[in-house]
Amino acid sequence: MTDSFKTFLIAALMGSALSLAACGGDKTASAGNGNGERSQYELAGDHAIGNPDAKVTVVEYASVTCSHCATWHKTVWPQFRKDYVDTGKVRFIYREFPTSPVKLAETGFMIARCADEDKYFANIGLQYERQAALFEAAGNGEAKKAYTELARAAGLSEDEFEQCLANEDEYEAMQTVIKGGFERGVSATPTFIINGDIAKVYMLEDFDEAFKPFIDVPQRDAAEDTSASDGDR
Repeated sequence: MTDSFKTFLIAALMGSALSLAACGGDKTASAGNGNGERSQYELAGDHAIGNPDAKVTVVEYASVTCSHCATWHKTVWPQFRKDYVDTGKVRFIYREFPTSPVKLAETGFMIARCADEDKYFANIGLQYERQAALFEAAGNGEAKKAYTELARAAGLSEDEFEQCLANEDEYEAMQTVIKGGFERGVSATPTFIINGDIAKVYMLEDFDEAFKPFIDVPQRDAAEDTSASDGDR
């Protein structure tokens, strides 16, 4: 398993033909909570930030190769985090759900998993910022170089990156997360689950409306509305 997985990933990183399909249509907690507490909707091994006693827990199933996920994280997430996570109103959990090109997504997730837990969300965010460049590098046969640089940004040396790709325990843990997503009815990315139920939310105002039964939400004017579009999710 380990050798075949590593070989497959390295082959993909060396520039095998890649199809960039659309994403939307088809650990121990936590970076912000060192005491290891979890909310009732949180699983052992989840990557989570925010108050574990918050009245709202949001789970996002997403892929680092999903364009709609990248748009959400670049345009909605900063204000969402400021208003809800940093204020202690929401516990936020990120779960991996790779989309095409799957091997690139898996490589990115493995890098984030192998880095220190407190760097997990920062590395996921960096992958969204670099998503277009990573796709371009893959198309030019330079994915290995691009992902090695990404690993360095996560604090991994090139040798540690190679070891990361061979880490069967982390890979199997990721597969368990993916299986759990399918079992919960996840079929597209991003999918958000609010207090255990899948919710049709994407824009910031969607979350405001969904949170009203549980917590106080900010009053917004037109200037605060996000301009992200959910496209063909």
